[in-house]
Amino acid sequence: MFDRSLYAISHLVDFVKKNFKQNITLSDFANNEKILLAYASRFVKENLNMTFQDYVKEFRFNEAKKLMLLKSKNPNTISFEAGYSEPRY
Repeated sequence: MFDRSLYAISHLVDFVKKNFKQNITLSDFANNEKILLAYASRFVKENLNMTFQDYVKEFRFNEAKKLMLLKSKNPNTISFEAGYSEPRY
């Protein structure tokens, strides 16, 4: 049987993975999926137990950790590659 929520979660993960270096919002995801913003918000919260922005922050943080372990670059470069607009983050 096809599980719609797993399909939608995979779309969410793919969307963030492809766009995390940009300033993305839940509205961007909802528009991309052609769903209502309120539905997208509820869906993310119920399935990930966090907000969309918290998920993006966590994704970026994990990406920065990977880059720090794999590459010998300065922290400013890594922060930009991980999608942060400011190295102070």
